[in-house]
Amino acid sequence: MTAGEQQTPRRIAVVTGARSDFAHMRPVMAAVEADPRLALQMIVTGSHLSAAHGRTIDEVLESGFAPAAEIECLAADDGDTATASAIGRGVAGFAEVFADLSPDWVVLLGDRYEIFAAATAATAMRIPLAHLAGGECDVASNIDFQLRNAITQMALLHFVSCEQYRRRVVAMGQEDFRIHVVGIPSLDGIADDLIPPDELGADLGVDFSRPTLLATVLPVTLNPVEHEQALESLLVAIAGMTDLQVIFTGVNADAGGRWIADCLAKIAIDQSRVKAFASLGARRYHGAMAAATAVAGNSSSGVIETPSFGVPTVNIGTRQDGRLRAANVIDVEPTPAAVAAGLRTALTDEDFRRRCRDVKNPLGDGRAGRRIAEILATVEMDDRLLRKALPGAR
Repeated sequence: MTAGEQQTPRRIAVVTGARSDFAHMRPVMAAVEADPRLALQMIVTGSHLSAAHGRTIDEVLESGFAPAAEIECLAADDGDTATASAIGRGVAGFAEVFADLSPDWVVLLGDRYEIFAAATAATAMRIPLAHLAGGECDVASNIDFQLRNAITQMALLHFVSCEQYRRRVVAMGQEDFRIHVVGIPSLDGIADDLIPPDELGADLGVDFSRPTLLATVLPVTLNPVEHEQALESLLVAIAGMTDLQVIFTGVNADAGGRWIADCLAKIAIDQSRVKAFASLGARRYHGAMAAATAVAGNSSSGVIETPSFGVPTVNIGTRQDGRLRAANVIDVEPTPAAVAAGLRTALTDEDFRRRCRDVKNPLGDGRAGRRIAEILATVEMDDRLLRKALPGAR
């Protein structure tokens, strides 16, 4: 390359399939887009394209990112057969898109079935794969556990959020040079540009000067009884707290989600102090998290994001087993008595609430997106990187 010539930017295909992963991928995409050595190719799929899940592609578009492609692969219903069929449709859809876009890297987060479809297509097409959030769970409660670990085996680069997760990825047989501890990108700028509580309250029909709970209950696909117990226990507990306002956020597209959505629709009609939304979007969701008195449920955001706001959190059941905890998280069994006790501590124990306000998030410092973009721009695309081997085999 002669003086004055510029290297062709690496094409970075970033896949987003839901509001939850978009919160993580948005800082990565912003950093990629800002780097002249990289060219962003955003691919939108999954529940982003579903009206029943809030059609969150609108939030993606409002953020200023333009999709390079959209892939319809949402399961026809929330059963296991439909999920398996959706994976197959997703692999076919991603194969066509990757053939058209010719990315240099495919970047994925987590463990959802549409993400697994993208990883499978990229691997079959010999496109280098970078995976975020490997090693975050050590016990299976959802099929997500198997899908996440399978993607780890397919990936050539691993972007993990902390040292504990790095050790788990090493334990899965990944070479140490492939693994980068970068933090979790959803924490980048998480508290920037929050909607003021009075403005958000008027929008949601909630008075944040009163006790308010932000709640999310998601399917536990390997043990559906647990998410039923978790939601029923939470509803029993809040029924006895008549001064408490509750904001429920919607479910994902996993098996069992329809039952949860139907329950929330009914309870929201029956009790005016309980609101249910298919999706708040990232900005309203984080605004509600910052303004709420406490958070409850079994979503990963209750463990990952709440420490950044110092808000007490009641984590119900086993869905987040294996994830690193900050001191603001109270783990409880999915029973009415345990959930009620956890809520009382989170809502009214002033000593505990004071400790929560001082907690430090152990999963990042707000610079993950920039670290990931720098590695994607500079990593040597050599034989050592592109040919995987077990540790010690070289």
